[in-house]
Amino acid sequence: MILCGLGLIGPQIASVAQAQDAAPEVVLEALSLDEQPRSYFEQVALAPFGAPAEADVEPVDFAQAFAQLPAGISLKHGAVRLDPATSATVVEDFALVIEMNGEDVGLIADEALFYGFNAAGLAARMRGEDLDEQVYVADRIELRELTTVGMEVVTQMITDQYIDTLADVLPLDEEIAQEVFRPSQILDYNFEVAQFLVDGLVLEPFTVSNAEGAAVSAFTLIDAMGAEESARPVLQFLGALVASYSLDTLIYRGVVGSYKMQDPNLNMDFQMVVDLAGLTDYRAGDMGYSGVWGVAANGQMKAQDRDLSSAEEAAPILDVPLGYTMTHTFHKELKLAQAIEALKEWRLPDPSETDLLSLGEFGLDGMEFNMANQTLFKSEALSFAADFHWVLPTSIKLKMQDTGYDIGNLFAILPQMAAGDLDFDASELKMFEEGLEIARKYDFACLCVDALWKIDWEEETGAFTYHEAGSFQDAFSGQTKVNMTWPTPSRLAQLIFNQAEESAYEEAFAEDLELFDFSTELTDTGGLERMFAMLHELGVAYDEIPQMAILTYNNAEQLRALSINMLNGMKPMVRAQLGGDQADPWMDAGIAFLESGGTLRIEASPPEPLNQELFEKYEDQPDPGPEELFEIFGISITHIK
Repeated sequence: MILCGLGLIGPQIASVAQAQDAAPEVVLEALSLDEQPRSYFEQVALAPFGAPAEADVEPVDFAQAFAQLPAGISLKHGAVRLDPATSATVVEDFALVIEMNGEDVGLIADEALFYGFNAAGLAARMRGEDLDEQVYVADRIELRELTTVGMEVVTQMITDQYIDTLADVLPLDEEIAQEVFRPSQILDYNFEVAQFLVDGLVLEPFTVSNAEGAAVSAFTLIDAMGAEESARPVLQFLGALVASYSLDTLIYRGVVGSYKMQDPNLNMDFQMVVDLAGLTDYRAGDMGYSGVWGVAANGQMKAQDRDLSSAEEAAPILDVPLGYTMTHTFHKELKLAQAIEALKEWRLPDPSETDLLSLGEFGLDGMEFNMANQTLFKSEALSFAADFHWVLPTSIKLKMQDTGYDIGNLFAILPQMAAGDLDFDASELKMFEEGLEIARKYDFACLCVDALWKIDWEEETGAFTYHEAGSFQDAFSGQTKVNMTWPTPSRLAQLIFNQAEESAYEEAFAEDLELFDFSTELTDTGGLERMFAMLHELGVAYDEIPQMAILTYNNAEQLRALSINMLNGMKPMVRAQLGGDQADPWMDAGIAFLESGGTLRIEASPPEPLNQELFEKYEDQPDPGPEELFEIFGISITHIK
């Protein structure tokens, strides 16, 4: 939930006080993108590597490693020589390709450099040998001026399979399926990379456990993927693939990519660049750090009139530029190796493996997505982190700065996006655009926030805390806090592992669940004044609409007074519902907030924790009335000037 304080406050809650203290400040933790310096990867990529060769050293017979390639895969190369300054085996015009649908698909590099290359070990793995062993491959493999070829063939196959699968599983007849899933053609999906290198490459065991618990090659699962209804072979193979290698460092620089797709109604054309990307300390699913810098993509989306039989004859009815940029993104301290190993063995890890996995921390900054030259989504900075006890998350944190959707821009481009499909009345469109301009004038056109969400679940005691805080467009800020106790992660882990009955979970929560306090507050930081002014201006702009009359004929101050009078007028109804005037202070707090801004705070601080023991005290008593309930829950609503 975003800014709980912005939500509706139910009339069942009453106030016991109205304070005039200083308004509390909502403090958001500053975002710090704790990154491995970009310069580190640049230095690794550009620094000399290797040592001078001895006089009698010969180039590595790298072709031996690829001598046992499966049918259809071929290795092509030019001259092979030894670089005496670094002991690298240098291969010119290196190409590794596979034939698919009559097309070559694979990698081509002007130069490939092999340092400390274990040709025999890789050759054995290629022959399907030593699959249960760890095989060291190379100190470094570097490809210069790398180009992918034919990747559009692979993408086309995946796309076709996806569409066929959707058509099979969705309840559509053949004619509708053809209309929904029109044939598309991937014309290009390839990349050029100035430099690609991997240091310390190791192949890990490529085995999984079969139904009898014996270790078998993960390749044996490929035939079972389509034959078995169970997801087991697919999941085990994916796990084996992710854990099939380790490396010290991976870097690629100067990436330029392109993507082109067309179908009878829609053409898409993208170009992408990446300045630099690097990864360190990857170990069969665990990862130390990865970072990407300088991402930019630009493209065009064009649509033809679908009622015309030939796309060549159709005039474009949609021609929209697209754009995406990101300054930097990182991911560090990812821990999945133990969980992947359990997946390969097809077992649920024992709850004693408390440090089983962690998602580490992910972050990005400077992200922006544009359509039709309008910013639709942006994020100055965002980070996410999560830790686990066994498979249960015990710490989750999400932070955002100036992040959100520009609703005004989104609606501004809808007419262009819907061209040919929707009929927009010119006068209605003009009114719509006037409303967007008014929303922009008062800074309410962008749903953009600074926000923090935190959940912590203490492993030893089960103490559970939730905290969210945020601010919206310099208009409102708010925060919500909850302190309670849950069953400990270890207790729930044992229940899950042992497939306990539902009654066991009910017992655990009945014994351990306690609520200590709850609070939520909303602070006006200029939003009320802007909101009432905007509502009046919208009323003036749409004065011909009868339903807008109250906004048209009342200025901002009068609209504010009307809302205050409305709350005052609700007092008799609230008194009737609650059987007394104990809710009057709550109504007064809400009125004071509308009148003068400040902060509206709702709190629940029960004298005794809300738990099973407390509820059992009232089982044999008459149901408590509103006043007694407010005392039991310790509920108050206050206005802070």
